Formats: sequence, structure tokens, C-alpha cells
Amino acid sequence: MNMSFNYQIDSFTTLIVAPNLDYSATSSLSETHGITRTPDGDMVNSSDMFNRSAMKNLNFRNNFSLVRLLNREGRSISMEFGQQYSRNKVNLFVNSENHFVEDGVDREELTDQHTRSNGDTRGLSGSLTYIEPLGKAWRMEASYNFNYALSNSDRQTYNLNSGTGKYEDIDSAYSNKFRSVNVMQKPQLVFNYNTQKFNVALGGGIQMNTLKNYSYTQDDSINLYQTSFVPTSRISYNVSQQLRVSADYYFYANQPTTDQLQPVPDNTNTLFKRVGNPDLKTAFNHNINLRMDGFVPQKGFNYAVNIGYSPIANAIVNEVSYDKNFVQTTRPINVSGNYNINTYSYISKSIKKKIIPGALMATLTVTTGKV
Repeated sequence: MNMSFNYQIDSFTTLIVAPNLDYSATSSLSETHGITRTPDGDMVNSSDMFNRSAMKNLNFRNNFSLVRLLNREGRSISMEFGQQYSRNKVNLFVNSENHFVEDGVDREELTDQHTRSNGDTRGLSGSLTYIEPLGKAWRMEASYNFNYALSNSDRQTYNLNSGTGKYEDIDSAYSNKFRSVNVMQKPQLVFNYNTQKFNVALGGGIQMNTLKNYSYTQDDSINLYQTSFVPTSRISYNVSQQLRVSADYYFYANQPTTDQLQPVPDNTNTLFKRVGNPDLKTAFNHNINLRMDGFVPQKGFNYAVNIGYSPIANAIVNEVSYDKNFVQTTRPINVSGNYNINTYSYISKSIKKKIIPGALMATLTVTTGKV
């Protein structure tokens, strides 16, 4: 459910309130049968799994925006404030029978578990922006952004007690209570230049990230502090009324999620396990784009070409490993040397007052990584 309320306080001041509420409840039942063989056809493992789960998710966001025009043309100050709350609850029952063949001997492994998982995230965000005209073509934009997120996760897994028929024997290997705090601050200063030919934005800011993780179960904490210079640049040049070329650079940070940080295996599928990594760092994405837009009115042609390059520092990727029984374990890690290259082109032709578009898009992604 999305809503938006606009209130004109006076001729110089506008208030916007935009709440958002989303709720979902799902349940599932799955049955899986699988077998793994060597290239020679010998069985390595087999599995019969029956899972049932029920999940409830609640998400609420509320954003306030206040814009005030000041006593000089082009001068303004704006404030934004955001609230976020999300909650999820999961009940999962895992029943599996796995067989592993080791040195010709069949070994059986039975799992009958009930996992109760509860998580919530509380967040606050705010920004303050001041715009000052410096002449007919120039203006200065000073801003400060703040974001705070507190996430809690409590996952408790119980094995079936055959004596009582109840799930009451806690399995510490798959249980954990975890807290994560993310704080981001970014002061920024940008100068804009705008004429009939040029549109330029140049500046930068300092982004400070704080990540604090604490495991109540293991009584262990990890704190990370990162400071980065964040340049901002955008240049657009109108070669003519029919041709424009532009280049821009932007930056954003990708914080690891609570599930990625929690160092507890997820054995929803007992042959394909997932485990978090509390040592994960924030990933920093740099994006550079070159673009050309053109129009040939005599022939009714529109066209555009875009080339992008995106190196990623501390990219978060999944490391996959196998044990001697070919049980797969996936764990997120940070790697260096990752980058993406993409190209995009578009062309359209107007025929007899009708637009018949044709589009061609090609994307190339090259990923290299070093732990």
C-alpha cells in the first residue's frame, strides 16, 4: 500500500509525506529426491527431503520531505527524513534421509528439525540540502546524508526428541542470535554549471561507514570502520540541436545483509548448505558511463549509444566448496578485481506518422576476483 500527501504550507514551503506498508504471508510444502554419481556411474550420495514452511513479512516505510524556497531566486533548503521497520517470522520443518557411500560402505544420516526464525530491522535516514546560486550559470549544492539501520536475527533450531515426540533438543550448530548495526554519514559539496551548450556537475563528498556485528550466542563482536572519498561528476554537451554527448560517474555502497553476516549454516537443503560470513566488508561500486543521443529530423531517426564500466571494490560473491561426500557449502566472501562492462544501443524510425522502433542491446560482463 503506497500513499503520498502533499501540503503547500505557503507559497515558499512544501511538505510531502509518503508512507508505504507491505505485508505478506506464505506457506510452502516441498518434496525432493536426488542422487549424485561419479563420472563412472557410482553413487556418491542420495537424498530424500520433505520440507514445509510458513513465513510472514511486514515492511513499513515513511518519508517526510520539506522544501523551502528562500529570498533569492534559485536559493532553497530542503530536508528529508525517513523511517523504516521490517519484521519477518519463519517456521521451517526439515525432514531428510541422506545416504553417503564411503569406501563402499553406505552411511545413513537422518535429519528431523524445526527452525524458528525471527528477525527485524529498524532504520532512520535523513538529509539536509542547501542550494545557492552563484551567478546565471553556476550554483552550489551542499548536502549531508545520514543512514542508521539496526538488524536483529534470532534463529533457533531444535531436533526431534524421539522420546517425547517434540522438537525440544536445541541444535547449537544451526542456532544463533545476532545483531548488526550499520551507520553511514556523507557530507557532500557539488558545483553545477548549466548553459545552452553545457550541463556540468563536479564535486565530491566523504562517506563514513561503521559496521558493528555482535553474536549473543558466541559472545563475539566484529567492528569495521571505513572512510572513502566519493567524487561526483556529470558532463553533458549539446553538439547541436540534434546531437548530445554526455559522461557521468556515480558511486554507491552495498552493505552486507544480516543473513550474509550470520555465521550459522542454513540446512534447508541438507546437501546444499549456506553459511554467513561475519568478516564481510562493505562493497563499493564505481560506475562510469558514456552516452550519445541523436536525432535526424529529415529522416525521422532517433538513436542512442551507451557504454558503461563499473569496477567494484570488496565485491560480495559466493564461494562454493564441496566435501568428500559432494555436499555443497556456499559462503559469501569479499573479492577484489571485479568489474562490469556493458553496452547499449537504440534506434527508432518514424514511418508515415507512426513510430516503428527497433532496439539492439548487448551486455558483456567480465568478472575476475582475488580473495
